[in-house]
Amino acid sequence: MIAEQYISQGSAYYQVLPLCGLSRSSYYCRSYSGRRGRKPSTQTMNVHGVLFSNDSVLERIEWLMGQEFIDYGYEKTAAWLRQEGMIINKKRSTA
Repeated sequence: MIAEQYISQGSAYYQVLPLCGLSRSSYYCRSYSGRRGRKPSTQTMNVHGVLFSNDSVLERIEWLMGQEFIDYGYEKTAAWLRQEGMIINKKRSTA
């Protein structure tokens, strides 16, 4: 990058960056490798402390949705899972 060449030669960054059309935040921004944030969970706990795989929770949801006249959204499905004893966070995505 041309700005780095002039800065490494001793020019002040606050003089070089406007000439190159760069903001300071863009110049100092570093990209991160990989995905940021917490890794998605692979298990769900029930109220008794037993861990279930997300696949088994998904099977329960598929069974519920397969019942006749059931048209639950996220809120009702999460409430049903809580009644079944699962600990479901309101921010959790089950699919």
